[in-house]
Amino acid sequence: MSSSLRKSRRRLKSLIERAEKLLRAERRELPTDPVEFCERILHIRPTSYQRRLLKLLAEGHRRIVLRWARQTGKTYILTAVLIWYCSTHPGSTALIVAPGLRQSLILSDRIHSLLNQMESSIRRGVVEKALRTIIRFRNGSQIVALPNSEHLLRGYTAHLVICDEAAFFHNDEAEFIEDEEAWLSQDLLAEAIDEELEYYCIGDRARGQFYIGLDLAERRDYTAIAVIQREGQLLKLVHRHKFPSEQA
Repeated sequence: MSSSLRKSRRRLKSLIERAEKLLRAERRELPTDPVEFCERILHIRPTSYQRRLLKLLAEGHRRIVLRWARQTGKTYILTAVLIWYCSTHPGSTALIVAPGLRQSLILSDRIHSLLNQMESSIRRGVVEKALRTIIRFRNGSQIVALPNSEHLLRGYTAHLVICDEAAFFHNDEAEFIEDEEAWLSQDLLAEAIDEELEYYCIGDRARGQFYIGLDLAERRDYTAIAVIQREGQLLKLVHRHKFPSEQA
């Protein structure tokens, strides 16, 4: 048997084993209890007050308001709630609504980070496609990030709605004051967002020409790493990760 044939057989065997592993992950029964889901699937241990929130959700409470102090894990646990709900409720639509698209995307980016903490076999069995503004699940569910706009919110039949920074919602419209020192306006940044953008996972093998950039945190900012891929004359953001500063 030639060496090339042996290599082809080994590659075929590897692909079959990988496909079988993915099928087993798809068939794996996910915990329906949100606390168990967080611990077993997302590998996080909720605090006592976060557990109380998860218990209220499991009991079917329809309207829950969080009035927690800053930096107490509101965003973190809400991202876990969104992943749990869409993973265990087939055909559901969950909306992230904030005063501006930038704020909605902050929550969406946290979901991407949390998804990357899952075992790769489970993640591939649960998530079909993870885009910047829409995350689609294999069971037909989806998470959509939107600004608080009557024109963009219409048409969705939502089963779960997460309202972030609800204090800035006024008369059904968002009050958002841009940072006066910002070099680029939030409206301009929103226009540059590619809704079909799909990030590479940290364990994916990628080929091509890439550039990596590092932005070190100052004061209450974040340290961020961004990976850009060149496709001809087009530059695309394909991976991004934020590290909170010690003061954030």
